[in-house]
Amino acid sequence: MDCSALGSGIAVGGSGRGMATLTSALPSELGGRSTATVGQAPSSEGSALPAAAQNATRTAPSVFPLVPCCSKTGNVPPDTSLACLVTGYLPSPVDIKWNSGQVTKGVKTFPEVTMSNGLHTQSSLLIPSDSSRQGDPYQCDVTHQGTGKTVSGKFPQELCGSAMPPQVHLLVPTCEDSATESQLELVCLLLSFRPGKADVKWLVNGKERSPPTPAFSSAMGTDGFYMGQSRMTVTRQSWEMGDVYTCQVTHPAVGTELSMHNASKCLACLRSSLDPTVYLTKPSYEDVIKNSGHVTCLVLGYDLAASRITWKVDGQVSPAAKTETLKKNSNGTTSLVSSHPVSLAQWGQGTIFTCKVTTLCSGDLTQDITLSNAGISKKEPSVTISRAYHEDISGNRVSLTLICEASGFYPEEISISWLKNNSPELKSSYNNGPVSGSGTFSAYSVLKVDKSRGAVNYTCVVHHPAMEEPKRVVEKVSLAPTNPQTPTVELLQSIDLEKKTVTLKCIAYDYRPKGVTIKWQGKLHPASEQRMEDGTYRASFETTMDKWDEEANYTCEVEHKETGGKVTKKTVGKDWMLPSAPTVTLYILPACPSLGASDTVALLCSASGYYPRGLQLTWQAGGKEREGTQAGLLQGKDGRFSSSSNLTMSQAEWDELGEYSCHVTHPGTGSTQLSTTSKCAACQGSIPLPNLYLLKPSLEALLTRGEALLTCLAVGYELGQARLTWELDGANWTANATVGEAKNHSNQTQSLLSHLAIPRGVWDSGRSILCRVTHPCSLFKGMEETIQKFRGASIAKAPSVSLVIPSPAQPSPNAEVWLTCEVSDFFPSELLIEWKRDNHSIEPSGYITLPPVAKERNSTFSTQSYLKIPVSQWESGAVYTCLVGHESLPSMHYTSRTVLDFLEPSPPTVTVFHAPDIGGHENLTCFATGFYPKHLDMQWTFNKQHLNCSSPSSPTALGDGRFQQSCQLVLRAAEYSTLKAYTCTVIHSSTNTTLEKALHSTGCWEPELLSTYIQPPSLKELFMNKMAAVTCKTSLANASINWTMDGELADLGAVRMEQLNGSIWLQSWLQVNLSEWNSTETVRCQIKSDLSEHVLGISPKNGSLKAPAVYLLPPSSEEICSNQNLTLHCIVKDFYPSEISIWWQEKTAQTEVDIPADNENHDCDHNSHQCSVISKLEVSRSKWILGTSYSCLVAHLSSEGIIARSANVHTESWHCSVLGINPCSIRDDSMDDYSELDDAQCVWTTVSTFIALFLVTLFYSGFVTFIKVK
Repeated sequence: MDCSALGSGIAVGGSGRGMATLTSALPSELGGRSTATVGQAPSSEGSALPAAAQNATRTAPSVFPLVPCCSKTGNVPPDTSLACLVTGYLPSPVDIKWNSGQVTKGVKTFPEVTMSNGLHTQSSLLIPSDSSRQGDPYQCDVTHQGTGKTVSGKFPQELCGSAMPPQVHLLVPTCEDSATESQLELVCLLLSFRPGKADVKWLVNGKERSPPTPAFSSAMGTDGFYMGQSRMTVTRQSWEMGDVYTCQVTHPAVGTELSMHNASKCLACLRSSLDPTVYLTKPSYEDVIKNSGHVTCLVLGYDLAASRITWKVDGQVSPAAKTETLKKNSNGTTSLVSSHPVSLAQWGQGTIFTCKVTTLCSGDLTQDITLSNAGISKKEPSVTISRAYHEDISGNRVSLTLICEASGFYPEEISISWLKNNSPELKSSYNNGPVSGSGTFSAYSVLKVDKSRGAVNYTCVVHHPAMEEPKRVVEKVSLAPTNPQTPTVELLQSIDLEKKTVTLKCIAYDYRPKGVTIKWQGKLHPASEQRMEDGTYRASFETTMDKWDEEANYTCEVEHKETGGKVTKKTVGKDWMLPSAPTVTLYILPACPSLGASDTVALLCSASGYYPRGLQLTWQAGGKEREGTQAGLLQGKDGRFSSSSNLTMSQAEWDELGEYSCHVTHPGTGSTQLSTTSKCAACQGSIPLPNLYLLKPSLEALLTRGEALLTCLAVGYELGQARLTWELDGANWTANATVGEAKNHSNQTQSLLSHLAIPRGVWDSGRSILCRVTHPCSLFKGMEETIQKFRGASIAKAPSVSLVIPSPAQPSPNAEVWLTCEVSDFFPSELLIEWKRDNHSIEPSGYITLPPVAKERNSTFSTQSYLKIPVSQWESGAVYTCLVGHESLPSMHYTSRTVLDFLEPSPPTVTVFHAPDIGGHENLTCFATGFYPKHLDMQWTFNKQHLNCSSPSSPTALGDGRFQQSCQLVLRAAEYSTLKAYTCTVIHSSTNTTLEKALHSTGCWEPELLSTYIQPPSLKELFMNKMAAVTCKTSLANASINWTMDGELADLGAVRMEQLNGSIWLQSWLQVNLSEWNSTETVRCQIKSDLSEHVLGISPKNGSLKAPAVYLLPPSSEEICSNQNLTLHCIVKDFYPSEISIWWQEKTAQTEVDIPADNENHDCDHNSHQCSVISKLEVSRSKWILGTSYSCLVAHLSSEGIIARSANVHTESWHCSVLGINPCSIRDDSMDDYSELDDAQCVWTTVSTFIALFLVTLFYSGFVTFIKVK
């Protein structure tokens, strides 16, 4: 025989395929082809031959972790059970724990079995819970008391299917200025990922939040993917100050790689991100010379509350500025003004003033202005004064205008002011014109001079930078009056109501020279004359009367001696003001309907148009006095008065429908008025109609309790006092119903719920049931809905029921049988399926029922329900019953069987194979499968000599009820090196079957090949656990392993070593954290032995790192309104290198489930160092509408954490009625009961749209009215 050629083939198998074959053919107490991670294998001294095992007194156990095959049927989730096989130990017993005893739920440990060689074997089964079945690390820890050893077997974290990182969405608060909540909420939503475990942390300005991040929860969707969310409450002050919040997500799909998602007011709100405009203006030259000049900095923009202004003068910070309070403008913008004083010295030295505006979102904005006259050629102004007289109709000069003109000066800064007899004139008494010209400039000032006694000196004072002292030009003015002037006469009256008197006053003014006489009612009265500033005179006479005749005329006659003029004025007593009673009006704020616009209600009682003053306003509520808030007294142009009083109450008190009265008493007229209102009177008929839903009874209640439970749901406004009533064929049945309290919802709506239970016979008879909602004050019109059992042309068809066991595609690793209840040919589609075992009900979580499927030919339906039965139950002969309820059946129909009823005797299929052992032994395995019953004989023979199995196994049940068994023979390599024939004989007496299979040795033996390798750390563990291990393995016996990081010896405290399979495999782990891994160029593993030395290296940094940009696209409105299944897209782009993890997360208020992402191919451009990938997640529409949140999570080495993007129905705006679709008709047919929340969601959406349109209408009508008034 050519041993060189044959030996080569064996060497390859020994280092690769031989190992794979071994791990696939381990003894299987739990059955099936299983994949096992390599644990502590039997030592070479204790497992060579059966005789050796029998002579040994103490033998440590071998531990084999077994994981399931990844088969999946229909919508049934893949099996994730784990098994730990402990074998070949002596003496008994061993202690088996999961994760060092931390995992106890779902653990089943089977009895110990003694093998034919005297050694023992035992197994333990773990069925993880749904919330932790994906991604949790597991290991079984076995303690053998006989040898004092503890052996552990680790399981791979990912059992079936590829891990998928989540799509992450960060939902932020509203950007509206009208929001008043002191606490805001951020939501980190993870969608379409798996496994369901994810680590979500919140950072504030890059630091981890304290107290700890709120809990993260996830839930699994029907497609096997997860979604989840984490919510964090922040203060409005923190949000307004621009703090940056980061949702840091890590997920097993990307190891410990972090995904970071940031949000702040600057990032989320467009108006906040707009740069404000800065305007910087110089002071006038006149203000500068008066030491009142200021440089003004005006900042105009949106949301400047957190902005501040600082000043620099010639580059040095100056605290001399004064900043005004923030001002809100009518156009929605805000403005901030700051002024800095400017001295005359600074003006002439070319000082630079800098206004620096520090904003929340735009950073620092600066504007400079230079006040410079230095280094230029200056020209003094030429100053002149000119006159312009003003004459009356008689040609008399009554006033004049002085014009001071400055011309030919440069630069243009100039100040012109006036003095009157060396005293400054008010600036309001003269007007300065604009500076004009080019090259040189000119300006002027105009002063109007009225009549005066004697001469007056007016001085024009001009300041200019070209002059150290101002120029002064004096003009002497005299405008003494010359012509006499006739007086003007007024007759005034006033009434004193307290004294009940009237005062009449006759005034003569604007005449000259003095000398007038005043007659009152024909009698001459002395008058004292007073000279005015303009040279005219004034005189007056007054009289007070406590009695007067309303019909009499009262006359004042004034005569001027110089001009001879006479002026007469008359008044009538009836024209004087008389007392009048008030007009009382009662207002309600806010007006109906308020629809939750305010938490309080204010009543305003207004009394107007009364005279004299003195009014009492009081309030009463329910017959008791209440204290109101009095407003100030106002007097109109007609002399009459107005006043008001406010009474404020809570919305809850107003909703109690009580009456409120305003009492107004006016002593001046003896008037007493009463105005009364209430919510019933003020708001009648103004509230939008509620939506009313009448839901049919569930099939379960009809069949199991013999009653029909009807549900009536009202959703709308002002339902706190509303009533729900029931009628059955016109008769009132409200007394038989239960009515709950009105519930308040976040969108200001309320819901009211009532249940009515009626006998099934009444429902089946087709009688009409009515539900009506009314309000005692008729705030809205009553609504009613009716329902009855459908009795159309279609006839109900009873279902056909059968129990079957489907043939599995491959054996179940946990020996489970799926018993199927097939129900077909029924109409209508509503169906109830339940299971029982030995007449005891099984929880719904123990079986899966598919939604009914319509048949095209005969319009009937069919469905299946699957019950999982463990081997421990079906071997006992338990009776399983499928109960089916349908409206065509008077009671539940049932069908019962045992699992054994389906089984028939079946002969085995036998396979023998050889697997070289890397410890220098040869393994011969005889494997029989697919037989029933389970009794079977297996043995090896060589030269007609019987050989006992080195590792026999007991029969193990398969998923179809049949069994499998194996017998393993372990030989020394020297024994197998000669040409021999080994025969396995299998005898199955139940089918009279005897099978023999021969296995021939090769006749050659080759030593094993050396195997060494280094493995990088898990990216997932780096991000989630902050630590991970670099692994170095070698098959060199008695070798030593050392680690270096960038040439430096690694900390020995971070290195641990473990030997596998005795002294054959040597394994070492170097623990590193994320920062160490990112900062290290090269990690090397040095393996030394007496025979050779090997150095293996790995580089963490592979090219440039580019962080991914993550976008989550939620389903469109059209898709939501038309499809039962919705698709979310997570777009991840512009990252490098290509190693990235994406998974989804589904989160409700109770659950948080990770959903692995689908396997999408990466699209990479390695020249530009850019990669991209798109992940899709299908979700049910019912979950989306109910507010389930979905997050897409992404982990990449370039990120500081896991990036998350989230979305749910509350982050999107959609309304199916706009598309012509009734959203309330959207229902997932797979749901057993119609969800009231689905109805409420549709109603709230409709009402929200109504409110929005209503507010738009109010705004439009108000705007049009404003335009018309203008």
